[in-house]
Amino acid sequence: MHPRRNLTEWAYFTIKNQILQGILEPGTPLLEETLSARLEISRTPVRGALTRLVAEGLAASREDRTLQVPVLTLQDLEETFVARRTIEGTVMELACAAVNELHLNRLEHLIWNEKMALHAQDGALTAANDRMFHTYLAEMSGNSLFAEFVSRINAKVSLLLALSRTLGAPVALALKEHEEIVTALRSGNPAAAKNAMLRHLHCVEKRIREVLPTDTPEDLPGQRLREEVAPS
Repeated sequence: MHPRRNLTEWAYFTIKNQILQGILEPGTPLLEETLSARLEISRTPVRGALTRLVAEGLAASREDRTLQVPVLTLQDLEETFVARRTIEGTVMELACAAVNELHLNRLEHLIWNEKMALHAQDGALTAANDRMFHTYLAEMSGNSLFAEFVSRINAKVSLLLALSRTLGAPVALALKEHEEIVTALRSGNPAAAKNAMLRHLHCVEKRIREVLPTDTPEDLPGQRLREEVAPS
């Protein structure tokens, strides 16, 4: 591989991990000159890295057309979790119909990996394992489009978790919810499996919402749907 491409890859993963770990906070300018000086490399690989980050939603344009770490908004949260509930609820019904012992063992192994990442306080790895858990469930559904959609949505979820600083202690709660999802799958009851996922998504959204400004309006699209799936 060409050395320049190696540097671009390294810069991309370094900047991405710093965003996911909260080292680069929401709103932080992502300037080529500053980043190249910090990473001690030329601006060319930094430019390539930023291009990839923009494509993944991990870098956003400012009014002056420079880039910054995205800022979490309620609209982002609403849109993302409406999509998650719509798709992942159906995914769970399909996955429950297809589940076997191999699937369950794989899911339990993914949860164990999440626990190890949490213990190591590695936010980027924790987010990656969370994505793999949800993506694997989508793959179990047998629908390749669902798997693609879930993968794309959960890349955005990882960003929301990082920006809201809920990749730390709250992950322990998410892990318990993941275990409840596996238990529901093991029961072979599609309705129970779907409800376990919806409860999990409700709780994740609630934990993120708790860190948003209290003066943010609450009547955006998706509010009624979120209330309908809230655990009683």
